[in-house]
Amino acid sequence: MIIETLDDVLDEIANMLDCYGACKHDGSGDGCEHSDNKLCCRVGFMIEYKERIRQAITNEQKIQEAFK
Repeated sequence: MIIETLDDVLDEIANMLDCYGACKHDGSGDGCEHSDNKLCCRVGFMIEYKERIRQAITNEQKIQEAFK
């Protein structure tokens, strides 16, 4: 059985979106600051969507607890 991680899934999605390469931002701050849609580079995509997915999972758990 293959055990996938969140990074594995995000890599596959980034590949499907042709999201490759390095960001062209100035290096200040963290993550991708060059593009509002976070798709200008692979690193920005991975950082943005990893956090969004984790937050969505947390939200789902809170919603499930609220309706018990």
